[in-house]
Amino acid sequence: MNAPSALTLALALTAAASAHAQTPRAVFLLDRSGSMVLGGSPNRCEASAEACRNDVSAFFAAFPNGEVTIREFNSAFPTGSRAVPGFPEWQSVATSGSLANVVVDCHETVDSSVDCSGATPLADAICDSASALLIRGIISPSAECFFYVYSDGGENSSAGACSGGDATNATTGRCSFDTFAPGTPYETDAMGLASWQQNCCAQIEALHLSCDLVMNVYKFDAFGIVVDQGFQFLDSASRGTGGFSLSVPDGTIPVPGGFQVFPTGCSDNTGLQPLVQVFGMPELGADINIVMQSGHYRRFLLIGFDAFDQGIDLGLVGAPGCELSVNAAVTIPNGTLSLLLPAVQAFIGVNLEIQGVGLATLPGQNPVLTSNRLRLTINR
Repeated sequence: MNAPSALTLALALTAAASAHAQTPRAVFLLDRSGSMVLGGSPNRCEASAEACRNDVSAFFAAFPNGEVTIREFNSAFPTGSRAVPGFPEWQSVATSGSLANVVVDCHETVDSSVDCSGATPLADAICDSASALLIRGIISPSAECFFYVYSDGGENSSAGACSGGDATNATTGRCSFDTFAPGTPYETDAMGLASWQQNCCAQIEALHLSCDLVMNVYKFDAFGIVVDQGFQFLDSASRGTGGFSLSVPDGTIPVPGGFQVFPTGCSDNTGLQPLVQVFGMPELGADINIVMQSGHYRRFLLIGFDAFDQGIDLGLVGAPGCELSVNAAVTIPNGTLSLLLPAVQAFIGVNLEIQGVGLATLPGQNPVLTSNRLRLTINR
């Protein structure tokens, strides 16, 4: 892409709809059942804690005005899930005094939630955590909210409002906000009653209708300890909300790898700078997820095979200090992409250049913001 065409792209990206600014909120739900101690070194308990710490850091990098709750669950907690004891249930700059402090405080909260034992009341935990977001006051479809789940599946021992039998048609039933496939909106059990999957779907959908929800799911051991079809509603929820559902092999930590980060992004007058992350390992045949976070800016991913030696300055469109640095072969709307890397030896060593672009949706914002640039190298 030459400079004029890239500038044309930047100009095209400046058209956006207005939205009402509200506090972005996120719930991070950690499975602390006994099976999470499996998985070698690191075990699932340790790997999920590391993933959560990284996600909290990314959240506050994208939303300095946000607030989060970090919750844990196993059969010792009768309400389904609880905020990690000893810390504020909702943490923000206001509770910690500074952006740096709130990230440290949240990391300490995660580190205090690593004693994995007991059974897995996943249904109650999902519904209880979704309720925590709703009770906090997320009541506008324009309000941004995030729901992260870190679990190896194996629902058992739920006894609350979201409990129920196993679904009998889990391969065809879908949460109704997912258009991936037609079929029964929710799953029923062998008696024709609401299954625990149905009850979870209903609670997630209520949250989805109350805010601009993104649901991200880490499936440790790919939920291998149970039949995966019983958890397809979580894949459905992530697809339907623009999030990711990532299988995490045992002994691995789901953090970016095989790439370089170039600090080419820019910030607006609030200090917000878009952030692009890669989840998964860039290996032949692997699934990777590319995710951009940008507050109330509309998100686009630019993906190509090379970068500009000199970035294209967007000062001419009202964004001085912001540069386009990727020679884009494709532009992805919504700021998320799931990509299966071909299992072809010739792709080893190929570089993908990735950068995010955010466009203003509120008065007073920079018309365009650019993120960091990533160079992802397919390494084996």
